[in-house]
Amino acid sequence: MAKTLYSFPVESVTGKLSSQHDGDTVLVHRRKCFGSTPDGQPIYGPNETYTYHLGQKWGDNITNHRQLFRQAQQQAIIEMQDPERLSYWQQLFVAQQSHPQPGEKRYVKLQCFIAAQLLKALKTQKS
Repeated sequence: MAKTLYSFPVESVTGKLSSQHDGDTVLVHRRKCFGSTPDGQPIYGPNETYTYHLGQKWGDNITNHRQLFRQAQQQAIIEMQDPERLSYWQQLFVAQQSHPQPGEKRYVKLQCFIAAQLLKALKTQKS
């Protein structure tokens, strides 16, 4: 099996592709590992099962979302390099951790929080 390097925040993924193919469809089972606790225990996400279509063409909505997501990730890195902007984002990050809003996702990594906020802003600009 080939080794894979995962980008932040996923540390590893365990699972397998099904050896049974139904035309161009493959059944995938996976479980993400988001790092480990201070005592070394892995932090796993839920088990996921989905189908993957080989040679699948992405629709316009998915392609646009992926481009916006890429822009948000790149902008988050730039924002974190500016000390003033970093301070601003850290205050918002701490606030969302200490006072989570009902129904809102609570982020545990600063870069993910920044990217999510930027993605929301990009989506509202496009609307």
